[in-house]
Amino acid sequence: MSSEPPPAPSAAAAEGLAADLSAATLSKKQQKKDARKAEKAEKAAQRQQQQQPADAEDPFAANYGDVPVEEIQSKAISGRLWSQIGDLDDSSAGRSVLIRGSLQAIRPVSKKMAFVVLRQSMSTVQCVLVASADAGVSTQMVRFATALSKESIVDVEGVVSLPKEPLKATTQQVRLSCLMIWNSSISRKYDNLLSPRVVKPVYQLHVSRIFPYVSRMTIFFEVARKMN
Repeated sequence: MSSEPPPAPSAAAAEGLAADLSAATLSKKQQKKDARKAEKAEKAAQRQQQQQPADAEDPFAANYGDVPVEEIQSKAISGRLWSQIGDLDDSSAGRSVLIRGSLQAIRPVSKKMAFVVLRQSMSTVQCVLVASADAGVSTQMVRFATALSKESIVDVEGVVSLPKEPLKATTQQVRLSCLMIWNSSISRKYDNLLSPRVVKPVYQLHVSRIFPYVSRMTIFFEVARKMN
């Protein structure tokens, strides 16, 4: 038997083996990367599928939404009987009413419940939305109401009830169980323009950059003098 050691691999064979190992390592990394991408894409698709039926299959979608501007411009167009917020009192209990007012306050309680306060002139009334199949109110409807902007023009149809305790935040001592809620589409259109967060910085920029050495009171009196 020969005691000679096996011949050492050639340089070309060693380089080829190293290349194969490197390719295998890169291939495994790429496979893991592709697997993570596929997993993320699958989860995103599942989330989208879960969200779409919630919006598309709402059986009470007809009970809320945005009202066309044409209907807001004249109450006579709808042909419905409207009630004044200031007229809602104990005698209205148990009656279904339709009111229109500015959205003064919003207080979400949960995904299935929220309170809103409507104002008409100096009168205010509290409305409550509770998700219930019997009442025709969905969680999507509650979410729609809580997403409205303050001072939006809102129509609410509901049943008047008497609270167990006096209401401190509203002038009318009744509560409206909301069955339908509609928002003026023109309110959404001008939400950003009417927001103080948009208007205030513009005014401050005007005063501080253009008139840095003149006080606001000086500007006010100077403009008033010229107008007179």
